Amino acid sequence: MGSTIDDPSPVDIIRYPWEVMEISSDPEETHITIVGTAGQKITRMGSNLKDYVSPNLTHLVFRSHLIKEMEGLAGMNHLELLELYDNMIDELKDLDGGEGGLPGVGLRVLDISYNVIRDMTPISLCPNLTELYIAQNKIKSMSGLRHLKHLRKIDLGANRIRVMVEEELSGLENLEELWLGKNKIEKIGGLNKLTKLRRLDLQSNRLTKIENLTGQVDTLEELYLAHNGIDNEGAKCETGLALPFSKL
Repeated sequence: MGSTIDDPSPVDIIRYPWEVMEISSDPEETHITIVGTAGQKITRMGSNLKDYVSPNLTHLVFRSHLIKEMEGLAGMNHLELLELYDNMIDELKDLDGGEGGLPGVGLRVLDISYNVIRDMTPISLCPNLTELYIAQNKIKSMSGLRHLKHLRKIDLGANRIRVMVEEELSGLENLEELWLGKNKIEKIGGLNKLTKLRRLDLQSNRLTKIENLTGQVDTLEELYLAHNGIDNEGAKCETGLALPFSKL
């Protein structure tokens, strides 16, 4: 029989990770990966999640589920990678719920792409990140990045960003990859101090000029600019492609 009007939708059903897959609290089990592309989907992480996982958990992946809220991360003192790709999360939460700002201060990789986040400011609670993936959300402005000096890769593609904020970008002295395709950016900026940048993606924005790339003249290897409004004049700026790039 088909569903009736009174049947709950999948997102209204409460289903915890340990109900979808057997999870071990064995201290040697440091990785958990549950992908919801086939079978049952998690709808709640659970505020007591740490009670079900290894005290030495380093990698936690809940990909392609129906999770709306980040919770249960406090007490995961060894967490280095957190992936919540493709869920329904609208707020970055519970990153500093533990002692000493854990688990946020311990994270090295955070993937929160394909959610509905509007404010990325709480990223500042993860000062040791080396990789940040927050593509395909609803972010309108860069924030929370300025003190994340260990970042090597940022993916902010497919958001609603209009400005490359210099105050947020200038301190990222180790950044090698910056992916900003499919936003609403009108001008290249904020890159002057990013002297290790090798890959820059600005495809599908609102650019009319290629400019302000002086800081990358010795490092830039890949530059993606398709699907913008750049004409011949806009491509000839002295601080753009006219520079003597050594690796591009």
